[in-house]
Amino acid sequence: MGAILSISVVVYRPTEKILTDTLVSLRQAIRFALATKNLSQVSLCLVDNGEQPDYFDPNHYAGIFSAEPAALTVHCLAGHGNVGYGPGHNLALVNAKS
Repeated sequence: MGAILSISVVVYRPTEKILTDTLVSLRQAIRFALATKNLSQVSLCLVDNGEQPDYFDPNHYAGIFSAEPAALTVHCLAGHGNVGYGPGHNLALVNAKS
């Protein structure tokens, strides 16, 4: 059985193309790791450190992973403002299971 992996991605006012490209690349790597049994479960947390709730919809980007197997879960955190890069990851790691 493969390992369990928790991933957090912290963003602040990202450009749509760069974030989409990053998440699509991450999705491909996760698919490969699950298919080869190197991972058995993956949890991804997308953390929006933006200060404007209308600027970024994290659920839109979570949709990139909507057709993935149940072994992958995606969570989004937003609305807390710009707490900083490290504290943003700490928000995600509170619920990490790996």
